[in-house]
Amino acid sequence: MSSVSAQLEVERPLEDYNKYSSLELNVNLGSEIEVVPKKRSYDIDYIDVDLKYYPDDDDRQEIISQEIKAEGAEINKNNNIINIVWEDPRETKYTYSVNTLVKTKNDFKKVTKRIPFPIQNLDYSLYEYTSEGEFIDINEDIKKIAVELAEGEDDLYVVTFKIADWINKNIEYDLSTLTADVVQKSSWVLENRQGVCDELTNLFISMLRSVNIPARFLGGIVYTNVGSYFGNHGWAEVYFPGYGWVPFDVTFGQYGWIDPSHVKLSYVQDSGESAVDYKWKSNGVTLNSKGLSIETTVKKLGGRIAPNTILDIKPLEEEINFGSYIPLEVSIKNSNHYYTPLSVIITKSPSLLEENVKAILLKPNEEKKLFWTIEIDEDLNKKFVYTSELEAKTNFGATSSSIIKFSKGFDDVSKEEAEETIGKLEIREEKRFLSDLTLSCDTLKQDYYSDEKINIKCIVENVGNENIKDLNVCVITNCKKLDLFIAEKKELNFDVKLSSSLDLRISAETDSLIRYDELNLNVIKVPKIRFIDIEPKSIDYNELIDLNFDIFSNTIINNVSLEVEDVANSKLKNFEGRYKIITSIKGKQIKDGVLTLKLFYKDELGEDRKHEEKHKIEITNIPFYRKWMTDIFSLF
Repeated sequence: MSSVSAQLEVERPLEDYNKYSSLELNVNLGSEIEVVPKKRSYDIDYIDVDLKYYPDDDDRQEIISQEIKAEGAEINKNNNIINIVWEDPRETKYTYSVNTLVKTKNDFKKVTKRIPFPIQNLDYSLYEYTSEGEFIDINEDIKKIAVELAEGEDDLYVVTFKIADWINKNIEYDLSTLTADVVQKSSWVLENRQGVCDELTNLFISMLRSVNIPARFLGGIVYTNVGSYFGNHGWAEVYFPGYGWVPFDVTFGQYGWIDPSHVKLSYVQDSGESAVDYKWKSNGVTLNSKGLSIETTVKKLGGRIAPNTILDIKPLEEEINFGSYIPLEVSIKNSNHYYTPLSVIITKSPSLLEENVKAILLKPNEEKKLFWTIEIDEDLNKKFVYTSELEAKTNFGATSSSIIKFSKGFDDVSKEEAEETIGKLEIREEKRFLSDLTLSCDTLKQDYYSDEKINIKCIVENVGNENIKDLNVCVITNCKKLDLFIAEKKELNFDVKLSSSLDLRISAETDSLIRYDELNLNVIKVPKIRFIDIEPKSIDYNELIDLNFDIFSNTIINNVSLEVEDVANSKLKNFEGRYKIITSIKGKQIKDGVLTLKLFYKDELGEDRKHEEKHKIEITNIPFYRKWMTDIFSLF
């Protein structure tokens, strides 16, 4: 009776308490039992309650204090059960409660080495956690997907992570009437591609068990930032040989760890098991029990945790035209000696074509990259250069930021081009490290202009004991294919052009293996200057007017000075983008109706540059003698 359903309205991912090293929470749970006579004459010998749903000590939570109340009852606690017995009860209502102060840790199992998959020689005590149950069932469809996800993998953590992430991405969290009242089986959840937290967890466990990975269902409470409250929740623990039980919450996208707002109240072989069992011996009596009520409050916050990875966000195009698409790359470096699961969240960006959160598993000291596609609005003011901040962070506090610029006149990148670039990079990310090769690349100098060719010289050498065939050495999309015999060394030269500074990654790869070298290249944009929106278009010959125009530069320019009709103006501020100019001029100063504008400046490398433009201006009311002189001079 009174099983507790773990169905919580959630918003993924949960971040509210991720930044704290621990939480101290007061968890107060209890229920009420009503004795209901069915006839006038009745008797009852005892009421026996087995409470299996309450906080207890484990690896990530510590019980500071616990008070069990049940007036007039005998209370015993053993084998993860609180047993409450009322002998010869005479009242019509009985209550019991468990008030616990528990400390939870924001930590995870530090798995330092690969655990082989498939698991061999599994301990007999774990067999029950590899077999199906009433709700955690296994059919051919469940096993087929699990096997496909696990195929070719020899690392237990990687297999478990892939199955968890597949469920998070492919099963919709849906608090519908079908799942809110009655827990559905794993097979139903897969077929309908929907469920709530306990059902997503059921399917996760079913998939793991179908490939002989021990897993168990945990019921408990967790904080949700939808409504800002603690509620019932279900997640899983997976057994890693040599390390023990490792938590996975597929609903919140927490794979290999859980945030400290999770409080475990029970673990079971099958999610359909009850939270409370009631037994009684009576004549002419029935018992009504209310569901468990659970109230949770945070009493104390632990210290802030330090970021456990290094993050770097950068757009693969820094300047782009309106209506274009930008491939966005986020690099994550694990500096730890253990596996680190985390989520990367894009917190600031123009519109993304997919969800802003991605989960990733990093092996010890591993570096990986994640990619998104940014869409730039095409309905923007063509007169302006827009700057947008990009920011990424992890759920453990690492952050990184960058910027992009977009304006009419910058390069176009189509959606297809952006997705093709990302597709190629993602394929490379999946390849394993090519250890039998050295790759070393260099350039003649460090600084280049964007209109210069950059010559890159690469030395590749086979340092293994097997020949390397069909090796592709690539600088961006420029690739050269070659074979390398044992101990052979070759020199390759590449000419490339870059529009902006870049940590250029050069790859040497076969079908399944890859090695990288990186060059930090400082690329200075060649300034593109324009004089635009010149007003007025017509000037009286003798009139003194304010000449208005804008100077546009696609990059920062320094030590700027302007000449209008060979008359030097005062120096301008260093600027990038649009610079508004208002200067006085008479019509007679504009020779033959052609306005000459000259801009003198230094570029980012300190080189002197000059830009000159001529614009037609209509000059009205020109004196006849001026026209006459112009006609005479035109004869010579």
